[in-house]
Amino acid sequence: MGAMTSVRAAYLWGGAGNIIKALLTFGLSVLLARLLDPSHYGLIGVVLAFVSILMVIQDAGFGQAVVYFDESEENLPTYYTVTALGGVAMALLTWAAAPALAWFYGMPELRKVAPVLGLCLVFASLTSIPQGLLMKELRFKVLSVVETTAGVTAGVIAVALAFRGAGVWSLVLNLVLSAAIHAAAVRRLKPGRFAWRLRPEVIRRVVRYGLPLTGSRLLWQIYLNSDALIIGKMLGSAPLGFYSYALRMARFLSERVFGIVSRVSFPSFASMREDRERLVRHWFLLTELLGLIHFPAMLALAMNAEDFVLVLLGEKWLPAVLPLRLLCAAEAVRSVQVVIPQLVAALGQTRTVLHYNVLNAVVLPAAFAAGCHLGGLAGVGLVWMTAYPLLALRLLRQAAELTGAPLKGYWRCLRAPVLVTAACLAAMLPFEWLFGAGWTRLVARSAAGGACYLICLAAMPGLGRRLLEIVKGRRQAAAPELGTRGPSADA
Repeated sequence: MGAMTSVRAAYLWGGAGNIIKALLTFGLSVLLARLLDPSHYGLIGVVLAFVSILMVIQDAGFGQAVVYFDESEENLPTYYTVTALGGVAMALLTWAAAPALAWFYGMPELRKVAPVLGLCLVFASLTSIPQGLLMKELRFKVLSVVETTAGVTAGVIAVALAFRGAGVWSLVLNLVLSAAIHAAAVRRLKPGRFAWRLRPEVIRRVVRYGLPLTGSRLLWQIYLNSDALIIGKMLGSAPLGFYSYALRMARFLSERVFGIVSRVSFPSFASMREDRERLVRHWFLLTELLGLIHFPAMLALAMNAEDFVLVLLGEKWLPAVLPLRLLCAAEAVRSVQVVIPQLVAALGQTRTVLHYNVLNAVVLPAAFAAGCHLGGLAGVGLVWMTAYPLLALRLLRQAAELTGAPLKGYWRCLRAPVLVTAACLAAMLPFEWLFGAGWTRLVARSAAGGACYLICLAAMPGLGRRLLEIVKGRRQAAAPELGTRGPSADA
């Protein structure tokens, strides 16, 4: 098996691509925030929450099923056709729902914005299957290039439009154009064919596998986006804009890392599901790596939130500081939890993930509404900090039972991230009193935290060897062949 189909290549290329994309798009994001009004982000936040939920429905589990099953070329046109029809249907639903959204939220602009953003659903439906096939082949070098090109190209055009006073439409075009470029590129790499006659046996098999998965992802999107929907209704577009941008900054790093980890971890775990010892070790090592990346990063962003917002975004964004700090704490927890649903799904236990997301979809929206009523944006941030980690513990215990992994071993793999984060806190804390808010404190505190972080990593014995096991280039790391042990048509 070639190097580009190894787990090592997948993680390295995927990680490198996301880092490059993050560096290139960060400056564009800051420019847009300086040029646009917070209320513009609030409008987009409402529509994106709605569209994200519909995107799960239009995919119907086919995108992940094409990775899990070993489908013949004759069956793939059914995949392409079903997902494309789903995308068109959901785009039409967005268009039809636009007046109701505008009325419910008291935002007349949604009548025009929502139908245009609905085009993202069409482009996503054209992307789903070819991207799944590229993921199955672990061709993350190609995917990284495609995603970076799409994101940067759309971002540059959006900034140019914002300079010309396009307002919220610069954000709309950024999203639609990025999705369109991405779809065109992956379709060129994996053209595929549509089918006039669908194969019912293929649809039944995918639905049987994917229905719990789709339900789980739908519930996940509902509770993940319920905070924006509730804030938009209860507080309005401007507070939602502050919250949306704070959430975007808190998840800026994690979305890049999670994007590659979620996509690579599922086929990686699936390839190891017959070797539980190796699977558990991969899980623990991956958790340690995620903790070492995100715990110190979220601490640094939380401590520097005021300086970051004041210096880079301007005073108009200062109300975003408090929710940003609270969301950083929640994001640190989410960073190590994100691989657990992938692990459980790769073991074929999609109903377990579904039950977990049912619980979240019931508890979290109600908690967000209560938090928003009692404490505004800070109340929603506190819910993420407290309720979400407690709910995540349940799925962790179930994953440990499924794999036979000791929970003591899981907590042990978080010891290094916690110690490194504590050391970085000690290094950065004195600068809180030495300097006032601004460039000087931002640079000095970041430099002290960064230096401490590097020293800690260098001083930890065996850390490099343990983490390199995640991306080691042995041929057996990608065996058994992905999809060959998926459920049969009769499963």
